[in-house]
Amino acid sequence: MCKGSLDLSWACRYEKGAWAECNAQSQMTRNDKLKPNSDASCEQNRQITKKCKPKGAKPTKGKGNRYKIAFLSAYARLNTDHFNYLDANVEEYLKFFRAEKGRFP
Repeated sequence: MCKGSLDLSWACRYEKGAWAECNAQSQMTRNDKLKPNSDASCEQNRQITKKCKPKGAKPTKGKGNRYKIAFLSAYARLNTDHFNYLDANVEEYLKFFRAEKGRFP
């Protein structure tokens, strides 16, 4: 591309179609249509092809983190509830431990 020339590659904007099922060649296709007010030199339709994921493929990295975060937030709520209970009953606990002082190392 020459310096100073105008790049109009952004002018071709398409409405994305739905992905078709995997075919015998393990590929999926999608047909896109040109959006209104796009450049007239653009093709009216385009076909996109990509490989299908193999069955039993591992989930993406981000999904594992979602479960870790859910577990940690549930654990934090559990500990908060536990400490709130201890704060409400601290005098009873102190009496018990003072009375049993010799039994604990």
